[in-house]
Amino acid sequence: MDLVRRCLFVAAALSWAADSAHAQSSFGVGDLDPLGVLAGAQATRIAPDGSVVGLGILVGSNQTHAIVVGPGGVIALSPLPGDDGGVALDRNAAGDVVGTSTDQVNIGPHVIQFEHPVLWTNGAPVDVRTLLQPGATSLDLRNAVSINASGQILCLALDTTAFDGNHTLIVDGGFVTDIGSLAHPVHTETVGSRIDEFGRVVGYSFDPFGKQHAFLWDTTQMIDLHTTSLIQGSSSQAFDLNRFGYVAGSADHQGGLFDKQTATIWNPSGSGLDLGTLGGDQSVAYAINDLGIACGFSYTTQGDPHAFLWKNGGMIDMNALIDPLSGWVLVTARDIDEFGRVVGDGEYKGSARPFVALPQCDGSYTVYGSACPPPGSTATPELRGWGCPSASEPIAIEVSPLIAFVPGLLVVGTGSAATPMQSGCLLQTLPLTNLIVALPVSPPGGFYIPLTLPPVVPTVDLYVQTLFLYTPTNQLFSPKPIRIHLQ
Repeated sequence: MDLVRRCLFVAAALSWAADSAHAQSSFGVGDLDPLGVLAGAQATRIAPDGSVVGLGILVGSNQTHAIVVGPGGVIALSPLPGDDGGVALDRNAAGDVVGTSTDQVNIGPHVIQFEHPVLWTNGAPVDVRTLLQPGATSLDLRNAVSINASGQILCLALDTTAFDGNHTLIVDGGFVTDIGSLAHPVHTETVGSRIDEFGRVVGYSFDPFGKQHAFLWDTTQMIDLHTTSLIQGSSSQAFDLNRFGYVAGSADHQGGLFDKQTATIWNPSGSGLDLGTLGGDQSVAYAINDLGIACGFSYTTQGDPHAFLWKNGGMIDMNALIDPLSGWVLVTARDIDEFGRVVGDGEYKGSARPFVALPQCDGSYTVYGSACPPPGSTATPELRGWGCPSASEPIAIEVSPLIAFVPGLLVVGTGSAATPMQSGCLLQTLPLTNLIVALPVSPPGGFYIPLTLPPVVPTVDLYVQTLFLYTPTNQLFSPKPIRIHLQ
């Protein structure tokens, strides 16, 4: 895999003497509610299709509702029958949304809010508790906080007989897995934040001394990420993780009388890196994508909360990446996807508004040509590019899905002519350079090859193709190639 990265790096440096470096990527900022149907709103997650989920208060109402914001505008999701409102917390690739449905009860001057876990499928609310097999759990499910592509739902629940705080459950096909805690049975409270496509969970739990610690549940065991030799303080928490096992959150690295956490990224070995701040004393990383770009908020030297990006080893104030005359102040970045789109909360001309920030990139990826299908009914793989193909930017090449354990080639060329490899299969990246690289045996699922482009790249088009051999029949297959426009 390192050989592949080196060859792509060389390809990026072709015609090195061409155009000079492209400046730090900028962002265009948009209001998630440009028509003003919401009196207030908060974005929580960006879905794989680019839609955004969160909560909003409809104009003329004082009740929060779960919302989905997409090309058609704002859609308010109905709560469960008998409930008043709610919040949407996550959406998967199938379009299923999970969150909390709330029933607000007024008892004299007091307001009591009852929370119920909800799954919205095709916009219709379903009580997650009704999906459970009889006797699946004795715990009372309250919130559905995350859902992955497989439909596994991460829920928070209470033991109403013990009143011992939240338990974190995975609901999968009607069955329930309680992921436990770091200090069971001394302290049983665990709050999960996110479940990924592999079924791994991050969040925070409590150690035997009652201290809040970030954890990773690797599908079999809970791992304490709060390594006291590296994190001097007593508390930490985790909010997100990417496919490579990097976890985003915050930790009190300094210790002392006051708990002041700063944004932290834990690597797959569990070592936590303090990302620092924008000059203030606290920060939090809420999300990290597969390119290793994290986002969150930090206090500035003036004590103001500002949204940040962290990439290439440094924290960047997102307000330095937008038009200073836009009228926006970006306060908190809640989530970032593989395209680099960021959602969060900000202020527009002094009014609190949810935002979406779209990276402005001169480079691009274009799928072209034809594919060679694999044998039988196996799906034809797709070749994709992620990130902004521009100077100093992290990018990635992905091929998926793949038949496991097939040999393959990666081909990089500067032209798009084609030559037949066998009947019905063309190799479409010609004239070829000497960058024909044997890929290691394919893992199940496919390849994901990340790299960071050099500080200077030429303006050039590169053509990338992968070719695989199904050895039982010696049949070649390949996805459609892509053109990478570097600029």
